[in-house]
Amino acid sequence: MTNADKMFEELGYSKINSPYAIALYTKATIKIWFFRDKTFMKSDFGATCIDMLELKAINEKVKELGWYD
Repeated sequence: MTNADKMFEELGYSKINSPYAIALYTKATIKIWFFRDKTFMKSDFGATCIDMLELKAINEKVKELGWYD
């Protein structure tokens, strides 16, 4: 388990295996996908906000994927 996985888990997200995404995390009605060099966040209720802890977890995953380089 990576640091980002642990961070998402602490926020209540589950990591889901996906044949389409590098990583997929889901919690209730929110999904966060990591595809190659793009990240998508979707809520079943349309637009959603993320808090700073979610942003930190996303940034950690981006670092682990080497996208800051």
